[in-house]
Amino acid sequence: MKIITVIAASFLFCFNFLTAQEYVKPKNSIGLSAGLSFMNLSSVQSENNGQVTEGTRTTNIPVFGFFAERRITAKVGLGMEFTYALNQWFLDEPGIGGMEISYSRIRILPIINIHFAEYQKENVVHDFYSSFGLGVKLASFDINYVGPNFGRSQIEDGIPIFEFPLAMKTGIGYSISSHNGLMGKVELSLGGPFFVIGGGYEF
Repeated sequence: MKIITVIAASFLFCFNFLTAQEYVKPKNSIGLSAGLSFMNLSSVQSENNGQVTEGTRTTNIPVFGFFAERRITAKVGLGMEFTYALNQWFLDEPGIGGMEISYSRIRILPIINIHFAEYQKENVVHDFYSSFGLGVKLASFDINYVGPNFGRSQIEDGIPIFEFPLAMKTGIGYSISSHNGLMGKVELSLGGPFFVIGGGYEF
């Protein structure tokens, strides 16, 4: 039954675009959007580590991103992508104390989007695109020691870590926008947040 439902939904989805009209977005149009990701490889790894060690708790804050794009041709857009991610671990040893570790990453990437298929139906534009980016990644650890053996809280802030500062991204996305400029988007990519969902405005 589930297979039949998936096949029927796929057929209706494809039929919707077969009856839609190809759309050409104006040159120099600008899109601004923000998004969240609840799935990234660092969060998955930290959760696995937290399950292995007894007395370890993990907290993974959703990755936040901001995206800006300007069309330089009808099918090609240039822009910037900014994302921030934070993972936290708390290791607790009874009678000794605890150690809270925060691992933060900031990624800044110039990006190029190739809009290979755009369709309009009933004043709604459906946009399929591929995305490529190359930029920098800034990462650091913050460590906070707490417990009776330390006497007071001790903080080591911004410990530099050895990480290759190059950030890369390749992915594919889909956005839907209305005649008044409001838009929503989903994106799958490698090199950063795996799955991003968000919204914004185009003008």
